[in-house]
Amino acid sequence: MPWWPHGQHGTVAWQCGRFTMVYCFMCLLQYLSSLNWSTANITRRSITLLKTDIDALKALFNAQEGPTITKVSSDANSAQVTLIVDERLTWFDGHFPDHKVLPGVVQIDWAGKLAKALFVQAGRFHQLTNIKFKSMVMPGTAMQLALHYNAVKQSVTFNFSNQTESFSTGSFKFSAL
Repeated sequence: MPWWPHGQHGTVAWQCGRFTMVYCFMCLLQYLSSLNWSTANITRRSITLLKTDIDALKALFNAQEGPTITKVSSDANSAQVTLIVDERLTWFDGHFPDHKVLPGVVQIDWAGKLAKALFVQAGRFHQLTNIKFKSMVMPGTAMQLALHYNAVKQSVTFNFSNQTESFSTGSFKFSAL
């Protein structure tokens, strides 16, 4: 896993207790701070185009690493992204061999890239808060990503869900460069 340094995932994952949770969280934070959530050619003024131009958001992801985005609706402070988790994504390889599950860190990456593209132009990732993984995301899952931007706090909250369950929630805080 790219967010697990020094190839220790086999050893540490089998340990129990507080150390494992703290270590995993520290590795996750290290990974998040290393992400380059640049928006490429997407700018703040293009937010009105995103209602019909899904290709601009699809360009944020490699074909085998991102969701299939089918619909986007947005306004100045919120966005709804409808997506499908393709079963051929590389994230499912080895996670887990007999029971494929989309890793939580991938959900954070997707939400962060889309939040940055839609709302936060002059900032960089600063903090991840209130993260909760509530249900497992399986291959082929159709879901919505709800994003809500708070300009005063420079934060974006996210919620991956569908009609029957909520998969994950959290909040990103961004800071000026």
